[in-house]
Amino acid sequence: MTLFEQVQRRQAAGARSRPEPIDFDRTLLLAPLVLMHFVLAYLVRLQYSQEVSLSIALSESWVSIPVFWALLSLPRSYFNSKLSQALQVVAGTCLGSYLVYIANEEGYYATMKKAPPLGALFAWLFIELYWYNAVICLLAVSGYLWVTGYSL
Repeated sequence: MTLFEQVQRRQAAGARSRPEPIDFDRTLLLAPLVLMHFVLAYLVRLQYSQEVSLSIALSESWVSIPVFWALLSLPRSYFNSKLSQALQVVAGTCLGSYLVYIANEEGYYATMKKAPPLGALFAWLFIELYWYNAVICLLAVSGYLWVTGYSL
């Protein structure tokens, strides 16, 4: 059997002639999210005058990699539907409002532990939203800030 016959047979069977490449899209989105988590963990520790150790911030960010990988593995077709966008607006509003709440009401230790992963998750939701839904989400969080009298 010649090489051309093998290719024709594989194409007829629906098999690919090359193995499927690695999904670099997830990796390219994962790196900035993990880096943002690292920066937030570092800045929160710096803000509360805690020991600013790169190894601690790196270990906290290392734990976030599987979570972000799982979130980025969700099929993109789900994010384009109106129902999905509405759920993301609600989730983003709840996350943003909760971030404002913990920054104003909870102690520094709870803020140090909760703010970096929630902030990175909020940023991921914000990136996935259409721009007009992102504006709605920000306006809702700003409204929560104004109604409760909290500050940033």
